[in-house]
Parts: sequence; structure tokens; C-alpha cells
Amino acid sequence: MVTSPRVQLVLVDTPSLHRPKDRLGARLVEDARSAAGDADVILWVVDSAAAPTRDDELAASTLQGVQAPIVLALNKSDRLRGAARSTAPQIEGMPPVTAAAAVSAATGAGAPELIDILVPLLPAGPPLFPPEMFTDRQEQQLVGDFIREQAMLLTREEVPHGIAVEIEEFTPRAGAALVYIRATVLVERDAHRKIVIGAGGRLLREIGRRARRDIESLLASRVYLDLWVKVVKDWRNKDAVIERLYPRS
Repeated sequence: MVTSPRVQLVLVDTPSLHRPKDRLGARLVEDARSAAGDADVILWVVDSAAAPTRDDELAASTLQGVQAPIVLALNKSDRLRGAARSTAPQIEGMPPVTAAAAVSAATGAGAPELIDILVPLLPAGPPLFPPEMFTDRQEQQLVGDFIREQAMLLTREEVPHGIAVEIEEFTPRAGAALVYIRATVLVERDAHRKIVIGAGGRLLREIGRRARRDIESLLASRVYLDLWVKVVKDWRNKDAVIERLYPRS
């Protein structure tokens, strides 16, 4: 959510549109297509510092049929200079775009201008959420996201996107101003498990240290983070695991 004295924007962050290689990918693409059909405005984020990809063309093709106005967010504009910062990429099959804005997720540049573009395109109505609320996602989901983010950052290309995090226990300890969290990092191969743990467990401890910093900020409480790593072979093609990790509301 983005809430100010004059407006509240409810942003639905969907998975990217891509050609799925497994059942998880197919599920995520299905969710993204469904969200696009329900939105009042489509905010399409593209990498303005890179050449268009086949996935960009897939997204363009998918958005051809939507009724909502499309606003193009040209991300990574901080890497470009001059007119190139606000030049839309030449994506094959590009649907009609109502407006475009140069932005940077890394620096926050262009965000106020983007909001100014979005507001007139949205229907008027009362706020749907309290002004202090920034997301309707459950705390446990956000905790899992923080852990997965650090695991991905620290393993980089050594472990592909076959990392997931399952929160198994989330318990405030009475009288201790402490939240105990037990989480399991799921990987698909024994070799990936060794990479995530690292020599002597050092990498797993670093994942936990970095994630705990973000979790404590979120919860405004001290956190005991108990991290484990488990191999679940080919979990991205197992419906039961996908449903458990990514339940539909």
C-alpha cells in the first residue's frame, strides 16, 4: 500500500509473466494473468537498461487483451543518461501504453512522478486499509520472504530459484520480549543443501544474521531464528508442496 493524505494506492505485486518450466512456474503465471484481469490499472515494470527479452514479448502479448490502462515503469533508469532514461524499449507486440515513467527501484527516483501518473487513472473511493498499514500479507509470509531473499543473495548463481522457505513455528515467548521462529530452507538437490549451509555452517549463519535484522525491524521485537535446510527433490513440480508454500487466499 501507498497511503498519503490525498490518496491510497493498493498495489498487487504479481509474479512475472514468463514461459514456465515447472508446475510452480505455471501456477505463478496463472496468478499473474488473473490479477491483470482484475486490476484498475496495469503497472508494467520493465528493465530499461537491458535489451527486451522473450519474456517481455510474452508479457506484451498477454497485456494486449486487458481493458485497464497500462502504465510503463522504466526501471533502472539510474543506469542511463539523457533521453535514454525515458525511452520505452522496442518490445515486439507492445500494447497501447497510457503513460511511461523513468524510475529506479534501487534509489527510489521517479516514485513520486509515477504516483502522480497513476492517481488520475484510478477510480475514486474510500480508503480500504488503515493509513499505518503497508501490506496485507501475513507476518509469517514476510518472514519467509526475508529469509529467502538473503539465501538467494548469498548463494547467487550457485543455487537456482529452487529455494523456498517454510515457517514451521512462530511463537512469541511470554515475558521475554522475544519471538521464536523455526524455518526450513527447502532446496532440490543435496549439492544445493551443502552450498546453503556452507563450510562449518557459516553461510547458513550469515543468512540467518541478515534475515534476523530485517525480521526484528518488521516485528519490533528480538527474534531467535532457528534455521534448517532440507532437500525436497523436484518440489517445484509437487502440487502438495506448492499449495503448502504458496496457498491461495
